[in-house]
Formats: sequence, structure tokens, C-alpha cells
Amino acid sequence: GRMQVDLNTWPGGPTGEAKDGGVALQPRVFVKRLRFELAGQFLTNWTFHFAADFGGQATSNNNGKAEQSAAGAGVDPTKSTARYNPVEAVSANAALADVFVNYSVCKCLNFMVGQYDVAFSMENRTSDNNTSFMERSIGIGSFVIPSKKDTGLAVWGELLDGRLDYAVEMLTGDGQNRPQIDSSFDFTGRVFTRPLFGSDSPLAK
Repeated sequence: GRMQVDLNTWPGGPTGEAKDGGVALQPRVFVKRLRFELAGQFLTNWTFHFAADFGGQATSNNNGKAEQSAAGAGVDPTKSTARYNPVEAVSANAALADVFVNYSVCKCLNFMVGQYDVAFSMENRTSDNNTSFMERSIGIGSFVIPSKKDTGLAVWGELLDGRLDYAVEMLTGDGQNRPQIDSSFDFTGRVFTRPLFGSDSPLAK
């Protein structure tokens, strides 16, 4: 598992209590994501991976109309007695992340089905454990793979003792945790090489 913690602060910004329908820009620390993972192997050639995220970037009361109470106890409600939830406050949620099963014929040929990181670009396939932030760069996260993950079937493998890797995928194309809404599919592929892999060179990986 892993955990990402964020600090939101506004140096020199407005302070004070939130007004009706507003939010005070006070510094706050919150768990942005808490991920639990479970992986294993069975029947020699089968492996599985399950990961669920708790936290995320969801917000609540986006339109400013969610009330905590219409009025205090024993007070008749009026327009001025209502108390509102903070606008766009951080809201905890749970979502599936990686959920897939893999069958390995050999290192050179694997079949994987489920939801996983799309095999397109190096950055999208790099684990969050090896990046400074859980978000990807604007070029990848906004234009190439906005949802990072998708559901589909992948054929992948390692050749030449791990020096050449390939992956070809058929995806639903609707993003993470979204059931397919049409009969169209996306196809992606990725090939990369590490010619010095297995050597003593500092550039082996």
C-alpha cells in the first residue's frame, strides 16, 4: 500500500471564517490518496493484482447549496439562519485502481485482462512510487491518457532476456472505472528496449 499527503496553503491570502456558501482559505493537510493492494500467484502461471484507492480528488458542495442546517435549535429558519457546507471541500471516496488477472505462457507471452495502466508512453507506465507526484504531466494527463487507466485485454512480453519489451492492448476506451458506453474499442501498443539490461553498467535499467 501507499499514502499521499497534501498541504494546501495560500501565503498572504484571505483568512477568517467561511461566509454563507463560501470557504476560508486556511492552510490544511489531508490524505489525498490511501491505496491498499493485494497481489498473488496461483496455479503456477496465473497472477492477480487488486488495488483500491481511498481519498482521491473528489470535492463536495460544488454548487454551494448544501446546507448543514436551516437554523439553530429553537430558531425559525430564515435566509440568514442557514449554515452551509464549505464549497468544493475535500470529499473522501473509494475507487478501484488496478484490478487484473494475468496468464503467463512464458516471459515472452502474457495475456492480461482487467483494469490497469495503459501501455502508452513511458510516463504513464511508471509507478507512482517512482514519481514525485501522483499526477502525470500536462501533456500525458491532459491529452494522451487523461484517466491513466483503462479496462481491456493486453498481450505483452519480454524478449532477449528482458532487453526488449512489448505490449499490445485492446481497450474499452472510456477510462478508469467506467463501463463501456458504446461498441467501439481503442488499440494501443508500446515497444521499448534496454540494450544494457543485465550488465554491470549504471545505465542497465
